[in-house]
Amino acid sequence: MCRWTAITRGAVLHRLGLKFVNERILRRHYGIVSTVPFNENKHPEHLKITDLDGKTKCGSVMDWFAKRVSLLHYLPYANRETKSLMDM
Repeated sequence: MCRWTAITRGAVLHRLGLKFVNERILRRHYGIVSTVPFNENKHPEHLKITDLDGKTKCGSVMDWFAKRVSLLHYLPYANRETKSLMDM
């Protein structure tokens, strides 16, 4: 099945109120920039920072929640409707 026909069929079924789609492929990465304890064997020296408590940390470390092209499954609600994490 062609990609555009799958998208079109999914849109028609969604409009009709039929919930056949239970997962989607992510189009983007989702994550945040954070700091972690500095490890001399793992982190470059130019990212080494000292926080207010005097602890040495590595700044600008990405913490990924989900990566592009991974599957995201819909979560069921108590009222039996399904909704994805992306719609929250």
